[in-house]
Amino acid sequence: MNMRQFIPSGLAFLALVGCGSGELEFQKGKLEFSEILYDAGSLDTLEYVELKNVGDEDVALASLRLGGAVAFQFGADVPALGPGKFVVITNDSMGFATRFPGVVAFGPWVGRLSNSGEEVSIEGDSSTLASCEYGSEVPWPAMAAGNGYSLVYVGEHPNSPESWKASATLGGTPGAKNGTAMDLSVRISEVLPGQWIELENMGSKAIDISGWWITDSIGSGEPMVLGSGTSVPAHGFLVVNDSTTASTGEELFLLRTEAGAVTGSSVGFMFPALDSGSSAGLVELSDGSTQMAPLLSVTKGLPNSAPKLGALVITEIMYHPVDGRPEFLEISNTTGTDIVWFDPLDLNKKWSMEGVDMDLPLGAKVPAQGKAVLVRSADLDTAIFRTQYAVPPAAPIFGYTSKLSNSGETLRLKQPLLQVVNATGILDYAKTWSDEVSYFDDGPWPEPADGSGKSLVRTALTEPGSDPKSWTSASPTPGW
Repeated sequence: MNMRQFIPSGLAFLALVGCGSGELEFQKGKLEFSEILYDAGSLDTLEYVELKNVGDEDVALASLRLGGAVAFQFGADVPALGPGKFVVITNDSMGFATRFPGVVAFGPWVGRLSNSGEEVSIEGDSSTLASCEYGSEVPWPAMAAGNGYSLVYVGEHPNSPESWKASATLGGTPGAKNGTAMDLSVRISEVLPGQWIELENMGSKAIDISGWWITDSIGSGEPMVLGSGTSVPAHGFLVVNDSTTASTGEELFLLRTEAGAVTGSSVGFMFPALDSGSSAGLVELSDGSTQMAPLLSVTKGLPNSAPKLGALVITEIMYHPVDGRPEFLEISNTTGTDIVWFDPLDLNKKWSMEGVDMDLPLGAKVPAQGKAVLVRSADLDTAIFRTQYAVPPAAPIFGYTSKLSNSGETLRLKQPLLQVVNATGILDYAKTWSDEVSYFDDGPWPEPADGSGKSLVRTALTEPGSDPKSWTSASPTPGW
């Protein structure tokens, strides 16, 4: 959504900006979700959301309701919320009062917040005024995912996990100015599973990380405790031996400790299944963010190489169509061989797409040097779609069941790589990442793709999929 469009004086205006704020009709007040406690872990079952008025006038709460994952209606006697003030809504009024005495909270709401992430919103009579879809997996702050800390909104793009940090204290600070856990200038930058983990110091001073933990599971198992005198040099690397990570892919966390106890400060790293001898690491993007990916080459103790893109890549995204037209994704085969998406001889050997649920028929293929188109199943009439966009006969059309977000999300195309035995004793496949695109609806991403009839079109197949410079906006041409 273009957040810089002109707003005529006196007209009602609504801006839906994910976890950001929406301007209320006929008011100058603005609300944003500023703090969320969705999984307190072993502390208790308490949950809450905090909203802040970030505008310059009062916001009338009386007719508003909390929606999405949970439901709560403000009463007619609720006073307006002044500029800079907070309002808190909880699932457990008594539990909240016990944990945070003297802090006013409304509730209880109906329902529960998902521990794996979902959407919450503030609704007016006919409009969504603010909306937030939080997550729990890396790169979302790990200490807020069942470890007792809250999520705190720090601005920037509202749909990015980088816009959120863990709270400075257990349980957070509902109803008050929010403190965040200390930023870490040290990050996990590369891993060669079972051999070593590389840490990188992004700061200008050496960082002593003695006693800090590296672990693949916060709160369970035995962490790797870094020994006394362990330091990462300024703008440099430290490589530590590793005998625990597996080439089938997993999460890794670096946790800052004080007096032997973990704090709210952590950085996380999730890597996919990898071929033997291959590494995964962080790749810098043109907008200052990073993308984790398999790497073209191992770069132990050095700046990371470019990402290794897979055989199939995402090349067009129509996420916000107009005039009732369907949304779609285009996938391109960069090889000279047909790629089988769903092996009829091995039902567990199946590609998948994180972000949408692909509905693939047995034997589904993407032709050599060709394309396939994915269309939302609810919109799918193959003949109409093929005619509407003049999709070439050689490009197969398949369906998916979920809906693309109009405000941005992560799409991760996963390829079965390593055969494993799953938790139920059945042969399965660990998957690597063939491509990943985390798109957004405003700059530096091409804004005409947000509801103006254009789609996102990939212009660089050698650059990371989540880099906005790899994309432009153009008239949709699925299958071409």
